[in-house]
Amino acid sequence: VNVIDVYRKQWYQRRVRGKKGDKKGARNCFERALGQQKNKVSLRNLSIVMRHKVGLTKEEIEETVRISKEAVSLDISDGTSWYILGNAYLAQFFLCGQASNVLKCSLNAYTKASDDQKVLSDPDYYYNKAIVSKYLDDYRSALTYFSEALSVDPRFAECKKELESLNDQISKTHSLVVNKGKLKAKKVAALMKSLKEKFYSQNSSKVVMVPFSELENGPNKEKVFNCVLVSSVVPMGQTPFVCICLDAHDTCFAVNIYNIDTFKAPKLGDILTIPFPHRSIVDIVVAGEAYCFGLIRVDSPFQIMVNNRQLSNDVLAPLKLTTTAMT
Repeated sequence: VNVIDVYRKQWYQRRVRGKKGDKKGARNCFERALGQQKNKVSLRNLSIVMRHKVGLTKEEIEETVRISKEAVSLDISDGTSWYILGNAYLAQFFLCGQASNVLKCSLNAYTKASDDQKVLSDPDYYYNKAIVSKYLDDYRSALTYFSEALSVDPRFAECKKELESLNDQISKTHSLVVNKGKLKAKKVAALMKSLKEKFYSQNSSKVVMVPFSELENGPNKEKVFNCVLVSSVVPMGQTPFVCICLDAHDTCFAVNIYNIDTFKAPKLGDILTIPFPHRSIVDIVVAGEAYCFGLIRVDSPFQIMVNNRQLSNDVLAPLKLTTTAMT
């Protein structure tokens, strides 16, 4: 039996079944082809079909990553296999805890896919890279990739929507940071007084209590700081929850909290204690407008304390899969 002919027949059956919505039948076709001989195309398409299942478990999404890795291992020069692996990692990020290290794996796979001209002609490739960059708080790259996706497909409606949303998020965040939440001076003074009292009460010999200005870009081990929330921004997709905060030295900046229910998120006047903060600086120009503000990333609400209390499990909120990572 010619294995390639068997695969082609299975592929045709899969396409027919896919049009009918028969994902189970499509999966069976690929598994039968792999039973004849392992090949990268069957493996990566099996990964795609598996990700279309409703109600995927953590184990199932991890299996799609494993299968995608196996496809790559059969031909590490195949850009399409790297692209599918990047999509598998991106789906894992959304469905299995939103860990930033998974996003970095996704971005690495996309980068290795860039040698394939076929991949570079796909607008979804740039769109998904933009989504990864956005959730890594790398807004400069995200805006670039959204624009590249639109240059390939100017009618890409979801991409236009995401681009407009990110521009709006950056603009609102910058405005609120520059204007200290747009609060009146009397209100800001009252919040600062409360914060300074809390600032000293949180001092500990185990970590160094520092202001925002003394944080380094990137992770800050053995450091902790307090800040008071003066405003917030909820972008499209409800994540991250963007807190506009002031520290005890009157420095205003943003804190992006991922995986949190916006209805149970910190509110005006709450004091956040953030150990080992990850700091960055957003400094970009969008449509001729310059935006610059400090940013702290919080991967999970369990990494912080609010008013000296650990948050409960019910504050968690899973991200919505707003990408084409299912393909």
